[in-house]
Amino acid sequence: MSITMNSKNTNPTSNLESVIPSSPKLRNGNLFSNSELYRYYAGYSDFFVKEQLIWIEQKLGKKGIIVIDPWNGSGTTTFVSSILGYSCYGFDINPVMVLVSKAKLYCANFLEINKLINFIDHNKPLYKDSLIKSNDPLCSWFTSKTVGYIRYIEKMIRKICNIDTTIPLKSIFSYDEVSPQLAFYYVVLFELLRKYTSIFSGTNPTWIKAKIDEELKLNISFPTLYSDYISLIKESAKLLISKVDIDLCKIDIGNSKHINLSDNSVDCIITSPPYCTRIDYAVYTRIELALLGFSVKEFDFLRRKMIGTPTISHSHINYDIYKGKPYENILTKIEKHDSKAAKGYYLKTYYQYFYQMEESIRELSRITRIGGIATFVIQDSWFKDIYIDLPTLICSIMEQYGFKICHIDKIKVTNNMRYMNTKSNLYRKSNKSYESVIILERV
Repeated sequence: MSITMNSKNTNPTSNLESVIPSSPKLRNGNLFSNSELYRYYAGYSDFFVKEQLIWIEQKLGKKGIIVIDPWNGSGTTTFVSSILGYSCYGFDINPVMVLVSKAKLYCANFLEINKLINFIDHNKPLYKDSLIKSNDPLCSWFTSKTVGYIRYIEKMIRKICNIDTTIPLKSIFSYDEVSPQLAFYYVVLFELLRKYTSIFSGTNPTWIKAKIDEELKLNISFPTLYSDYISLIKESAKLLISKVDIDLCKIDIGNSKHINLSDNSVDCIITSPPYCTRIDYAVYTRIELALLGFSVKEFDFLRRKMIGTPTISHSHINYDIYKGKPYENILTKIEKHDSKAAKGYYLKTYYQYFYQMEESIRELSRITRIGGIATFVIQDSWFKDIYIDLPTLICSIMEQYGFKICHIDKIKVTNNMRYMNTKSNLYRKSNKSYESVIILERV
């Protein structure tokens, strides 16, 4: 269903009647093979981004538009923007996703890759001297000897890229200077460790066991680890064939509630914000964060900072804050629901989500120039039998911060991750779920 409307959802706007966005679904395929590196369960196709960028440039009637994705994730927006020649910013609070989005900008140089292979080959005898700290986060899934081998591989890729090997990558405050080459080598290692530890995942692909019993930990020999890593590098490098102007693209760790950009500095936003589905985005990258050196405490700290986390940071609810807000009705329904923990735990997580989303939307309003365009991909959800029309709620919040709704396109979702929880479906009045493309204009 496609609807073009003004801010009061009545008459069609004259200058946006021809807007018909393609489906953002990844199943529709990608234009560029770079996009296939590190497939992320959340996201949209690069074709969708390309279509949006071309249309937005025509709509704004200017060349050289400046693009931002404040929840950059796997980096589809920044990759497509830079390949089409647009200046762009991509921020994500999770350093793993920052590395993934930077890796897609690497135009695979096989001379550089062979240099890494030869460097590791030359230094192979040193792997036997690899020392491992007993508290290394990777020891939750691998034997200490295997962790030593993994850290040796990591040390080699950092040496070849001239990065300090004495501190974990988590300690680098800014990832702006991390090269796409280094990011690529790390992402391949991410993929390998994810492949090894897949046996510890459940039916929910976002969840992996936090710790494994000692006798079940993975014991992988160095020759196997090295061979698998090099094979995966060669295989992954074949995907990175599209040339990108990396000077156009700034990708870094960033919080959507505090964006380090000037007022009225961007022309368009293309993004998919965290959904209100209690998906644990940090847990999905638990293995990768462990490779970057995140301890259990540091992992928990990052997890609590993410929008949509099922962990509670706002333990106290200030009911006065959300009175009169677009999401007041939903929170009231959750508070009054007769299910266990609705008024306590669940109310707090939903309050936390909307509170943080509003902070982020306020910040997006600040950095977007008048006339700028925002394209959001948003999915609805349910709490028990309460329907949460998240696209409409987000639109209402954005209207309060100077955006006008121009277009909504609803697409039925058939493989929603919520279907995995069959018990929750007992509450549903309907099994239908929709993803919406909403386009708004800053007025």
